[in-house]
Amino acid sequence: MKFIAPILAFSLGVSAAATSKLVARDGVEDALDLLKSVLASAKDVESVLLDYTGGPPVELHGATIDHIKDVRAALFKAEDLPDLPAEALTAIAPLTALVSRTEVTFAQNVAGARLLFGEGGNCEYMHEVVKRLQGAVQEFFEGLGDRLPKNAWVGNNNWHTVTEGNYLFSAASDNLAEGVCINIVNPQQLPDHPEEEPEPEDTENKENADTSESDGVADGAEEVVAGAGLAAVPVSSGVVALAVAFAALLV
Repeated sequence: MKFIAPILAFSLGVSAAATSKLVARDGVEDALDLLKSVLASAKDVESVLLDYTGGPPVELHGATIDHIKDVRAALFKAEDLPDLPAEALTAIAPLTALVSRTEVTFAQNVAGARLLFGEGGNCEYMHEVVKRLQGAVQEFFEGLGDRLPKNAWVGNNNWHTVTEGNYLFSAASDNLAEGVCINIVNPQQLPDHPEEEPEPEDTENKENADTSESDGVADGAEEVVAGAGLAAVPVSSGVVALAVAFAALLV
């Protein structure tokens, strides 16, 4: 019976270490998934722009608003990410730069269609939505950057691409501003696509329910462990359950 304690303690220690590594890895994977989702959304709205040949840009405006919603949804999720280690920068920086270039290219291409917008009196209509997209993209990158240690991006060429992208985005937006994008006819009254920001997921109730359930499992597990003469170890309920089952077999 004496050999149960060291074996169980070793099992708990290995499981806890593995869990810690998994959380860190998942944080990086989650960050990459967010970047991929924004990139896919950017490509979708780009395809709508490529199909635009003039006339009321209602579909393009609506697709851009949908993209803004996707970017803001990614921002909410980025804010919930765990703090990432500095070395995570190596994994996420290249994709971050690619997303930035894709967003800037879209804004530049929209600005490149300003003559078509002007022919229909739609300069302000598209200028406003591009400014909103710029703000959403910038906030997303800032939210993602906040998950890394302070100054982790300093000197990184990929982050320089993101920083430069902010200026390029502004320049593209300015090309749709009054006096640059000139309406040939009076501005049209087109349907607006109001930006309704997605609400952050309400995980509080779910977490409380999960905590209550796991506490019950953990309490029962600690009683069994204490009955075997072992010190209770504060680990996750899944690890405790496995450890208790292992101890029961040995007894």
